[in-house]
Amino acid sequence: GMTTLHVRQDELDAAVAGFPTVIGVEAEADFPKGLTITVNDRPPTMLAKRGDRALPIAADGTVLAGVDVNGAGLPEAEVSALPERGLLAGEDLQLALVVGAVPEPLRELISDVEVGDPEGVQVTLDGEVPIHFGSGERAADKWAAAAALLASPKLDTLTYIDVRVPERPAIGGAAPSTLE
Repeated sequence: GMTTLHVRQDELDAAVAGFPTVIGVEAEADFPKGLTITVNDRPPTMLAKRGDRALPIAADGTVLAGVDVNGAGLPEAEVSALPERGLLAGEDLQLALVVGAVPEPLRELISDVEVGDPEGVQVTLDGEVPIHFGSGERAADKWAAAAALLASPKLDTLTYIDVRVPERPAIGGAAPSTLE
């Protein structure tokens, strides 16, 4: 019932309010040609588990209750608290921020995600290679640093990657001459 001359943002917002993956909707009228509607979403990036419950979580830590993720192959993480809606908090939120920023090619290589001392968030890749992230702050930068190290053709021995300071990533188990 809207026209390009009279877009009602409140009605658009109400129409998508029941969809947990939708962040918001924007409408741009181009009279007389038409109306462009942009839906901004937050897809699930992790499956948070607590006991026998599991819920999909978005990259920003939002609980996406009711979203079907069967067959999505999402990384799973045990959390200390699993709210029915809203945001994860504390260390659980840090897990979501790190997993939410993982580059798509590395997502399927995640075998474990946990929080431990003193490394903070630790993501273990297939082959038992742990990556120490610290907090979820600057997670995309930390993943970029880890991906650059993993992509090095000169790296053939590795026991861990530490990207808590992404400008100075560290590796363990590599011979000093390996990265020259």
